[in-house]
Amino acid sequence: MNKNQALDLWLDEVGEQVYTYDFSGKKIKRDDYNVKNEVGWVVTYVKPIQLGGNNNKGNIIIMHHRTADEKGNNFPEFEIGHKK
Repeated sequence: MNKNQALDLWLDEVGEQVYTYDFSGKKIKRDDYNVKNEVGWVVTYVKPIQLGGNNNKGNIIIMHHRTADEKGNNFPEFEIGHKK
C-alpha cells in the first residue's frame, strides 16, 4: 500500500485527526505512515494473507508499527499489551 492509499484509509477510519491510538493503546500520528518512530504506523491485516486472509477493507487494520511486529502472523487470537 502506498502512502496516499494509507492516508485515505486513515481518513475513512479516523477522520481529520492528526493523532489517534491503535487498538492496543499505542499513539500514532497521521503523517508518520511507515515510519519507525514513537508514533509511526502501518496498515496490516487482521487475518494475514499468508493464512488465507483477503485484501478487503474488513480485514485491513491500522496499527502502530510495534503493535504489528508483536502481532506478527498470529490469528485468530492474539494478545498485545493485555488486549486481545
